[in-house]
Amino acid sequence: MKKLALVITVLIMLSCCLHVYAMDSDTAPGEVLYHQDFGAVSDFSLCGIKIGTAGTDKPLINIKNNSLDIASEDNDRLYLILPQIDKDTSYTAEFEFRFVQKDNDNAYVGFILTCRGDEPTNITALIIRADGSVDDFTSPSDEIKAAIKNGEEIEVTIPLSDGVLHEVELKSGDKSCIIERKDVILVGAGFNGFVVRNAEIAISDVYIINGTDYYEKIGYYAEKSYSDEAQNAFAPEDEDDEELAPATEDLYCYILIFACTSCAAAKYLKKTTV
Repeated sequence: MKKLALVITVLIMLSCCLHVYAMDSDTAPGEVLYHQDFGAVSDFSLCGIKIGTAGTDKPLINIKNNSLDIASEDNDRLYLILPQIDKDTSYTAEFEFRFVQKDNDNAYVGFILTCRGDEPTNITALIIRADGSVDDFTSPSDEIKAAIKNGEEIEVTIPLSDGVLHEVELKSGDKSCIIERKDVILVGAGFNGFVVRNAEIAISDVYIINGTDYYEKIGYYAEKSYSDEAQNAFAPEDEDDEELAPATEDLYCYILIFACTSCAAAKYLKKTTV
C-alpha cells in the first residue's frame, strides 16, 4: 500500500506541475506574438519573412530609411509570408506603411489575413489601393484617403474577433477613421503576410497581437523585434544578458521538482524491494 500511495503521489505532483505550466503558458490579451521594427534591422533575412514562390520572379526588397521597401520589376504580385506563429482565432494585426511610388491608382498593398503554403494559396487579404480606397469596405474619410494617395504614413489596425473581420481602423498623424466591411467575412487559420502589386511600398512596423480587447501591448515582443533573437543566435553568449528570450524558469522549476520527487520515490521503492 505504501508503494502504491507513493506512486500516486508522484503522478499527482506531475499532473499539478503540468497544469500549472499550462496555465502559465496561456497567452494573455495584448501579448505580442510577432513584431518587427524594420528600423532595428539591416538584413531582411533576419526578419523571418519568406518571399512567396508564386507571383513575380523579380522581387525588389531592401531595408532602407528604417523601413522594409518592397516592389517588383514587373507587373506581377509580390508575396511576403510572415513567420509561422501559434495564434488564437481572436487576434489583432497592426502595420504601418506608405506608398513610395505607384504605377497607377489601382496599385495596392494587401495584408494577408490567411494563406497556405509557400506560393501562397487560399489567400484572404485586406487590400488598400493607391487611390485611397479599400476593397469591400466603406470609404475612408477624406483626410485618410488623401493621406494614402499622397504617400503619407498610414497605421492600419485589423482586429479579428473569433476569426470574424468586420471593421478596420486607419490612422495618419492625428487623423483616424473606422471603415466597415460591406459583408462580414470569417477568416480561417493560416499564415499572415503582405501582397504588393504595381507599387513600391515602405513598411516600417508590423505586429501580430493576441486578442482584440487590450489596453496595451505586453510580452517580450512588445518592445523587441523578431530580428533581435535572430541576431542573438549568432552573437557570443552573455551570461549577464537575461533578456534574450521569453522566460521559461517556471518550467525548469517544475521539472526539477518532479525529478527530485521521482528520484526519492525510486530510492524508496528500491529499498523496500531489497
